[in-house]
Amino acid sequence: MENSDRNRNAKNQKQEENKKQFRNPKNNTLSHFGVLGIIGWSVVTPTVLGTLFGRWLDVHTPSKHSWTISLLIAGLCFGIFTALRWIEKQQQQIAKHKEKGEKRV
Repeated sequence: MENSDRNRNAKNQKQEENKKQFRNPKNNTLSHFGVLGIIGWSVVTPTVLGTLFGRWLDVHTPSKHSWTISLLIAGLCFGIFTALRWIEKQQQQIAKHKEKGEKRV
């Protein structure tokens, strides 16, 4: 009887830990995918928009150089700059919370 009570308590404790871990975004695997998604979309969106606008310019205003390639590179640079700026802000927030001794939620 005593052994089954210990097993039950251990099982309940494990379930509580799993629930806490799932609620805490810092430990949640899905939150890591979310961060990757934010960074990915912040790079991809301006790149694709620059490419589409460059293609439209190439069709409607013929010139010596390719607007598509130029605006693709410009969109890519802008997206990378935006993603790096977002990452830097997140790191600053984490550092602030660590200084205060708070847990980040």
